[in-house]
Amino acid sequence: MGKIVVVDAGPREGWNTAQMLEAAARGAAETGARVEMVRLYDLDFKGCRSCFGCMRKGSEHNGHCVWPDGLKPVLQSIDDADGIIVGSPVYFGDVTSECRAFIERLMFQVLNYEGPAFCDGHLKVGCVYTMNAPEAYAVQIAQRYARLYDMFYRYIGDVSATETLQANHYDRNYLDAGLEVARRERRERHFPLDLLRARELGRMVALA
Repeated sequence: MGKIVVVDAGPREGWNTAQMLEAAARGAAETGARVEMVRLYDLDFKGCRSCFGCMRKGSEHNGHCVWPDGLKPVLQSIDDADGIIVGSPVYFGDVTSECRAFIERLMFQVLNYEGPAFCDGHLKVGCVYTMNAPEAYAVQIAQRYARLYDMFYRYIGDVSATETLQANHYDRNYLDAGLEVARRERRERHFPLDLLRARELGRMVALA
């Protein structure tokens, strides 16, 4: 089987997004795929710098980001991957700034304003989202990024965990304590199902 790169764009190790991506990684690995895990918050990088190194006419770097920072090895690894699974919590109605920066670098390196993109479209993409917001917000965000990824790659699907538990101790933080009981009940009842759906997404991306 092929190679799947799992990209964690969340800041909190071991929490909602990380657990969903671990489940997706297990699903992909169960198919025989080789899985590589990446945490963006561990890397030193920024979004696209518009240096045009990937767009220079006649360059051997067309389709490949040239900027030498912490994300470059990840993009190089994705070059020979069959698929990626990108996961992010949702803050203020969007993915994290690290996730946006990653997407910029992933997309702009293959962009060609004068003709076909500098990629063959084989890369499969699955997405995981986690949020305190209700399901309706998840649908809007997933649709927005599905259209974006589908410009250059093969979008396979997405799963979302909504109305998530935000912390173990609501009383230690300025959180909505009135939601805590409901969030804990939902985590016990619904989050295991979210993990199963993430695992299935991993299998889908690997097998597509």
